[in-house]
Amino acid sequence: PGDGSTTAILAILRAYKVKGTFFIVGDRAKANRRYVDAMLAEKHLVGTQGMRGDDLTALSKADMAASIGNSARLVADAIEGLHAVPGPQMRVLRPPQGRCSQALLDVTRALGYTVVLWSVDGVSARGKWPEQPVQRICAEVKGGSIIRLSDSVETTRMLARLLDRLLESGYE
Repeated sequence: PGDGSTTAILAILRAYKVKGTFFIVGDRAKANRRYVDAMLAEKHLVGTQGMRGDDLTALSKADMAASIGNSARLVADAIEGLHAVPGPQMRVLRPPQGRCSQALLDVTRALGYTVVLWSVDGVSARGKWPEQPVQRICAEVKGGSIIRLSDSVETTRMLARLLDRLLESGYE
């Protein structure tokens, strides 16, 4: 999270009464605690991408566990600092770049995490912004789809249009 994109994305989601899942890189959580607080206050789910957003599959199992655990602690500490109450436990992980391995699945299972990937990649959507990426995403969406978007200016440019289209198509 950070700067204007996060604020804009949260405002759009709020206006449409839509909840999202935000996967936070641990070392950014402390510096951006107000965004994490806003996500949770608005009842969005907050998960982790590990400590630095690095390829977790390149790490040993011990280092994978440390990266995931340290990230969750930093987010929980940021929340506790704001509210003086224990923060929620993050129990979902989106591996950076979607890279997953059996070792990572073993570690996440042992830590009580669920690995979440996406079925529609809005980050890689190409074309004239914002209409062509919205068309491509909508063409790929079906019931139960998970759309990956990023905390970016591009997402803020297309998010309202994307939500309009999805809601018109009957998605909630």
